[in-house]
Parts: sequence; C-alpha cells; structure tokens
Amino acid sequence: MAGFVSQFVSYSQYQICSAEAEDLLDIYTVGDELLHGGGPDGCTGFTGIHTGDVEMRVVVHTAEPPPDGDWDTASETTLWCPDGELTVIGLLSEGRDALTAIPAPAKTLIRVRVYARNRIHESVREPADPPEQHEIHVWPVDEETAPVTLWSDESRQSWTPNPAKAAEWAMLQLLDQARRGVPDDGVRVTVVRTAPRGIRLATTIPAGDLAIRLRPSADATTLTWEWALADRPIFPDPLTVLPDGRASAVHLRGNPEGTLTLRHAGVPGGQAVLLGLIWDHLLTRPAAAAYAWQPPLRAKAGEATRLAETSRRERDERLAAGWGGTVPTDRMRAAGHLAKELARMDRPLLDRLAAFPDDRLRAVALWTARQALDRAGLLGLDWIADALATVETGEPLPAVFADRHGRTAYERMLADPQLPQTMIDVPGRRPVLLAAAAFGVLTALTQDDPLAAAAGTVVVAASAHGSGLLGDLRAAF
Repeated sequence: MAGFVSQFVSYSQYQICSAEAEDLLDIYTVGDELLHGGGPDGCTGFTGIHTGDVEMRVVVHTAEPPPDGDWDTASETTLWCPDGELTVIGLLSEGRDALTAIPAPAKTLIRVRVYARNRIHESVREPADPPEQHEIHVWPVDEETAPVTLWSDESRQSWTPNPAKAAEWAMLQLLDQARRGVPDDGVRVTVVRTAPRGIRLATTIPAGDLAIRLRPSADATTLTWEWALADRPIFPDPLTVLPDGRASAVHLRGNPEGTLTLRHAGVPGGQAVLLGLIWDHLLTRPAAAAYAWQPPLRAKAGEATRLAETSRRERDERLAAGWGGTVPTDRMRAAGHLAKELARMDRPLLDRLAAFPDDRLRAVALWTARQALDRAGLLGLDWIADALATVETGEPLPAVFADRHGRTAYERMLADPQLPQTMIDVPGRRPVLLAAAAFGVLTALTQDDPLAAAAGTVVVAASAHGSGLLGDLRAAF
C-alpha cells in the first residue's frame, strides 16, 4: 500500500484480522498498551483518539523488515493466515476498501508489527497537532513467538496481562475445534518461548476428557508432546477426537543469560497461537496451582451432567408412560412394538416373559398360538392345523404366512368355506369375526426375535379371547 487512508475507530480500537474470527480473546488479556492479542486470527490495536478517524496503512513484506525508529510506539504479535488475506476494520465500523482483503502470505504464520505515533485523545488534541497514524507491517514466519513491545510511548494506562485467562480460553478453543472436527491445515510450525531454568513440567497435563502426555528423552532436553484420551473423562458425552493425532517434539536448550529456549516443533499452523498461550501459562503457573482450564471445564462438565440427567429422566418418564408405567429394558425395546403392546396390556406379564430364555419364549409363543387358534375353531382348517404342526417341530411356517406380511394367508382364510363364523364384540367397534381376530398369532410366529414372537402371540390371543387366556398362560408357565 502506497499511502495512508483514513479509518474510523470507536472506543480507541481497531481490529486486524487474518481470517473471519468467530471468537476473539477478550482485550486486556494478552499484549501491551498498543496491541492486544485476540487469538489465531485477529488482534486489536489501540489509538489515542476515542471516536474518529486515524490515518492507517498496511505494508506486506516477504521477510522481516528492520525496525523503524521514526514512530512513537511499536509492538508485535503473531497470527495464522489461512487464506492469504488481511483486513483492518474499526471496532464498530467496516474497513476502508484499501484496508480490506489485502493480499498476504497464505497458509502460514505471519508476524504483525504495529507502529503508531501522535496518539493524542481528542479531549486534549490541538488543531496544530499532527494526525494520528498507524502503520501495520506483516511478513511470513514459521515460528510462533510471543507478543513483544519494541518500544512504548506510554500514552495509555498500563495494565497487567493475564496468561492464565488466555490459556483457559486457548484450551477451550482447541477442545471445541476437536469436537467440531476442524480439519488439520497440513502445515507444521514451531512455537518458541523462553522458560526459566529448572522448570518442571508434569508428565500428564489434564484437559477435560483429554490429556497431554509429555514423555522425556534420555537426556531430558527433548520431550514428546502427545494428545491422548483421559483415563477418566469428565463429560457425560466425552470428547474422543484429539486436537492433533500426531506427536510433536518439545526441545529445551540453555541460554547464556540463564534461561531456556523452548521450541515446540511440528504443531499444526492453525493451533500455534493457541499453543503459545498455553505454554505461557505452563511456564509461569505455580506448581501447586490448578491448570487454568480445569475449573471452567469441571463447571461445564457439571452442567452437562445435570442437563444429561434431566434429559435422561424426562426420556425415561416418556418411555415409562408408553410401556405400562416402567422404563423398558433394552431386551424389551429390541422386541419392538409387539412387546410395547403387551406392556400396555399387562406389564407384569411382559416383565415375566422378558426373563425367560429363548427356548421357553418359543414354547410360550407356540402354546399361545395353539390356544388362540383352537378356541377360534381355526384348527378345523387342515392347512392351518398343518402349518402350526410344522412350526411346532422347529420348522418355519410355510411361505404363504410371510407373504405380504401374512395378508395372502389371511385372505385365503376368509375365503375358506369351512371358516367358523363366530363373532365377538370389540369395545368401540363393530362386532368382528373371532377367527379373523385370532389369525394374527400365525403372523406373530414369523418374528425372528423370540420375545417379539411371544409378546405378539399373547397380544393377539388376549385381544381375541379376553384376559382369561392370560391367566391360563400364567398357570401354564
């Protein structure tokens, strides 16, 4: 970009975005008086003017430029640039065309350096004061390094960063990305931090349903970082997808000034800024303190457990209402609608049948079918009597009883001249043919599930012959 353009700002803020950021880290968490970190895709610059126009421009480089001392203040941070575009917008306003979708390096980390001068609040600004200007420089990098203040104009009130809060936010972002299945961008980079000598890192770092395993090498200067499932997940529906399925290496090297340089190599590019925030916490956390993300994760897990229990209880109440007053067992539900019909008719009997082994259930189904057909006079039809005798020997019913879900055999029965014509009363309906009401036991016998077959024959038989048949069944079994 050649010249400056005027950009409207509100609340002394503007945002630099390398992607459409969905959830930026709160301001006054990471950064300094000029530049606040917002996460992988954005950061917030601060102006002297509260509401009004400042002059601004963006300069894109292929490599790091030398510092320009002709500015009052300068700060740097790192962003992830997935799509090769950079946009600057006001907090409550759109960016100018010249500051929108600026071509930038794609699928790489970029270092962002912000210069500013003449940061004077409008309440004390004089007409002769020079305009406020901000200049943003970006270039590609393959290392995510911490935000840094190059020099300060001390025009704004200082504040204390909160690395624990930033790490909490970063970990929750990583876990959310894993849960949503955000794909790996395929780019691997390095996170670099300075650590105090003598730093002790736990071999297992809890992260809700997951954990980070740190395995030391023989010389203790290299650690293997690997995501894993936690031994004891905390959520009722545990996260089982890892933020990164590949192990990465953490190298520790001593410096002459008595510190360590930590290089976490081989991490996904889109996760580097988040991991940097996590490392800032790991390297400064008091040994006895909880990891910053543990309390909010436990709170979320507790709420999720409460909601899951409420949902389970409501589901069980609905199930119980449809299954005779008691929640059905998995065995009953597997038997389907026939078992459900029996539950509504006689739930204690269904409970009794569900405890029977398969061979006893088959015996119940055959006994019930024979009783129903005999009492309806259908065993006087040779082809029906022969079919029942066949299935009692362990053979399947003739194919006609399965054709069209039994409709073909039913129509043959109705057309049989020897069909008994006894009628029965059905509450709320016209009288029906007893033989027609009882015939369904044969269709029920075609069920593969023994409990479904037994329940089906009992429901049909009781509907045709009344509850007295249920008493006979209890006596027989």
